[in-house]
Amino acid sequence: MLLYIPTPMMMSSIEIRKKHTELLIDRTKRRLFKLTGNDAVSGYIIFIFHQVIACLSLTYILIGEINWIFYLLFISWIAAFNLHLYFNGCILTKIERSLWNTREWSGTLAWIFSPIDNTSVAMTPNLVNNIFICCGIVIFMVGFLRFLYSLN
Repeated sequence: MLLYIPTPMMMSSIEIRKKHTELLIDRTKRRLFKLTGNDAVSGYIIFIFHQVIACLSLTYILIGEINWIFYLLFISWIAAFNLHLYFNGCILTKIERSLWNTREWSGTLAWIFSPIDNTSVAMTPNLVNNIFICCGIVIFMVGFLRFLYSLN
C-alpha cells in the first residue's frame, strides 16, 4: 500500500479546491442548522464526531488487532491524509472554525501544539501543517510496519 501524495500537476487548481472547501462547509452548515438551529451546537457536534473518529481510529491503528477493521481504518487514515493535502488542512477543523466563527481554533489535536505555545516559536499555519504531515508519516509507518510484521 503506497502513500499517495499528489503533485502540483495532479492537484486541482487552488481556486477549484477553495470552491470545493466553501461548498462542503456551506452544505454542512446548512444541514446541521436544520437539525440544531444553532451554529455553535452544530460545531460541537462536528467536534465530538471529529474527536471520536480521530482518537478511536488512531488507537486501533496503533494497538488494535490486525483484521479487517485495522485495514479499513488504515485506508481511511491514508484517505484523510490525502484530503488534508487537497483541502490544505483538515476539512473538519475548517467546518468547526466556520461554525464557531473563529480563526483561533487549531483543531482536534490542538493539545499537540500546547508545549510549543510556551516557547518563542510562532505557530504559523505552515508549521502546523508540517507537524501534521510529520505525524501522518509516523502513523503511516507504524501502521505499515504492524501490517508487515503481522504477515508471519
